[in-house]
This record gives sequence, structure tokens and C-alpha cells, in this order.
Amino acid sequence: MMLARGAIGGFRNWLSGPATEGPFQTTRVRRLSSILLFGFLTVLGLWAAFVPLSSAVVANGVIAVEGKRKKVQHLEGGIVERVDVRDGDAVKAGQVLAVLNQTETSAALGVLSSEQDAVMALEARLQAETADASSVAFPPDLMARKDTSSAKAAMEGQAVLFEQRRQSLDSQISVLKSRKAQYLEVVSGLQAQLLAVEGQTSLIGQETAATEKLFEQGLSTLPKVLALKRAAKSLAGQRGELAATIAQNKLKASEIDMQILELKNQRLDKITTEMRETQRRRFELTDRLKAAKALVGRMTITAPSAGVVVASTIHAPGQVVRGGDTVMEIVPQDDRLIVEAQLKPDDADNVRAGIPANVRLIHFKDGFQPVVQGKVISVSADRLVDARTGVAYYQAEIEVDRAAIDAVLGGEKLQPGLPAEVMIGLGSHTALEYLLAPLNRRLQRAMREE
Repeated sequence: MMLARGAIGGFRNWLSGPATEGPFQTTRVRRLSSILLFGFLTVLGLWAAFVPLSSAVVANGVIAVEGKRKKVQHLEGGIVERVDVRDGDAVKAGQVLAVLNQTETSAALGVLSSEQDAVMALEARLQAETADASSVAFPPDLMARKDTSSAKAAMEGQAVLFEQRRQSLDSQISVLKSRKAQYLEVVSGLQAQLLAVEGQTSLIGQETAATEKLFEQGLSTLPKVLALKRAAKSLAGQRGELAATIAQNKLKASEIDMQILELKNQRLDKITTEMRETQRRRFELTDRLKAAKALVGRMTITAPSAGVVVASTIHAPGQVVRGGDTVMEIVPQDDRLIVEAQLKPDDADNVRAGIPANVRLIHFKDGFQPVVQGKVISVSADRLVDARTGVAYYQAEIEVDRAAIDAVLGGEKLQPGLPAEVMIGLGSHTALEYLLAPLNRRLQRAMREE
């Protein structure tokens, strides 16, 4: 600064000095030129060294919403039965957009529902038979559909079959019990005979003893004694035969009890096997029925979120929708507005989340290009390649305040997909720092190499 003041003072003295001609005049002009050049260079150096210059990354981008455009697709496809919306219509989340024909899917669902009713009724009947109940107690889910033809038929059929199977079992058991009663009756008759034989044996024994005494006294004959002993032996044989026959009939009666128990066990084993298979079928049907209900539900196409319908491909009943096709798209309206900018790979290293940015809206035809404030909220973790141009870039997302845009545009709607220009601030540096940056990098590289 002192040097500049001296130069200015010298310049003033030179101007106030007497005018001369010839060589002196030329010398004065040269002196003036030198002073002006020196002053300019001095001011330029001071400006380059101390005056900060702001730097920024400039990138092109497009307006988008944070939730992106949501594609409405159908997994299986079908024939359009009704279309409720058109492009530009505002919809709410869950609102019906279109309906596909449900004839085949509803028929398949009906078949599975009838089969499920039959399986549930069968399982209830098997449970009643296992518990040896007097009637079938059907589950509440099935009872709630008792007025439907499939549920009613299933319950009535299983109730009748329950009674038939129970009567058949009772009949078989009744026959076996009758046979047992016959054996027991035979045992009772044989036991009566056995008692009579035992009574006769007792009498014969007494008579034999008395006759032997008389024979010893000479009052009876030997043949008579022997006859009584033969009679006693004969009664003993009868007694043994009757006892054996009684034991055989008792054994047969006991075997009938075992047959009844075996009949019940076989029936229970069969019921258990049927129950296991029935439960397997019920679990399988539950999954298939769930899938069928989901398929019927998908025949009604609903909005995944609130927004505006765009790019609709179905317009009238009768159209065929292929599985996986996008039938329309929903542009969210309540999500945050963002700008998707494509950064050059050389600039991406300097951009971080949280850095402020200016967004210039350049879609207006009258030349009005308002600028709104925003900030970087994310930068892609890896380099991307534009499929159309093949140019590599990093994607940065800049959040823009919707209220600020509404204030600038005066209520005009800003549609996603419109172009914008983004300027991301990178701080400030002096001109001298910019000029010396290449040299500094070379020096740092040279020092590392050494």
C-alpha cells in the first residue's frame, strides 16, 4: 500500500511539473507508462491474492419426486373388463384403477372352496369318531357357511356317513357280544351239569363207603362194591370233561372281547390314517385357496400410492393384458421434490451430502428461469452409464423445497421430468490459489516420488 501511495505521489509530482518538449517529453511518457503498468500489476496481484472467488459444479438434471414413478403391473395378465381412470386423473392409494375378467379365477376359487368345505367336514367327522362322540361337531368357520350349497352338502354327507359307520360298528360289536352271550350261556349250563355230577360223586362216595363196610361184615357182595367204584370213576371223568368244556367256552368268550377290542383299535387306526391324510389335504388346500384368493384380488388393479395416472396402456374393455406388462404409472404428488443431476466423474469427488445448491428451472418458454435453493441429499456410490448416450456419470439428488417452488411459480404445478440446471457450491478460493494449484500438485507428486 505504501508503494502504491508513493507511485501515486510521484505521478502527481510528474503531472504538476513544467511541460517540456523533445527527449524529455518522451522520457515522461515512458515514466508514466511504467507507473501505470506497475500500479495495474500491483492491484491485479493484490486482487488475485486476497479477493475470494466462489466455485461451483454445474450439472444438468431433471425434476423428479422422491418416491419415483410407480409402475402398475399385473403378474398374470387377463382380459380387461372395466377401466376406471385415464391419464391425468388424480388417484388415492388403494383406489380401483381397472378390473380384469374374473370368470376363470372365480370358478377355480369356487372349486377350491367346495373342496375345502368337504375336507373340513370330513375332519370334523373323523374327530367325532375318534372321541366316540354321539354326533359330529362342525367347526365355526364351516357353520358360518352352512347356508351355502357346498358347506351344507358337505356337512349333511358327513353327518349321514358318521351315523352309518357308527351303526355298522355297533352292529359288528352286537354280533360279537351275542356270540359271547351264547358261550357264557353254554358255560352256565355246563356249570349246572358239573354241580350235578359233583353231587352224584359225593353220593356215590358215601354209598361206596357204606357198601365196603357191609362187605367187610359179609352183608354185601364184592361186585356191588366194584360197581359203585366204577360209577365213581365214570362221574370223575364226566366232571373233568365238563370242566374242560367250561374252560373252552370261557376262553371263546374272552376271545370275543379281544375281537371287539381289536375291531375298535383297527377302526381307530384307520381313522388316524384318514385324519393324517385329511389334515395334509387341508393344509395344502389352505395354501392353494390363499393363492387363488390373491389371484382373484389381483384381478382388481388398485393404485399403489396417491398420485396422478400417466402412461396408461389400457383404455377399453376387451383389451388383453399380458403377464408382467405395465398397464400404467402413478406419479406421486405428496412426496418430496428432488432434482436428479448427472455429475461428471471429475466433479463427483467434491460433492457431498449436505452441500447447498441452486436449482435453475429452465423449462419456461418466456425466458423466465427462476432459481430456488436446495441441498444435496445423496450421491451415487458408484459410477453409472447413460444407456442412451453411453456417457459415464455420478448421480446426485438435490432436495428442493416445494413451498419455495410454489412461491416462485405462483401456484403453477411443476411436473416431474422437466429439465433443470444445478449449481452446487464448492466454497471459495482466490485467483492466485487457482493459478498455483497445478504447480502445488506437481510439487506434492515430486516430493512423494522422491
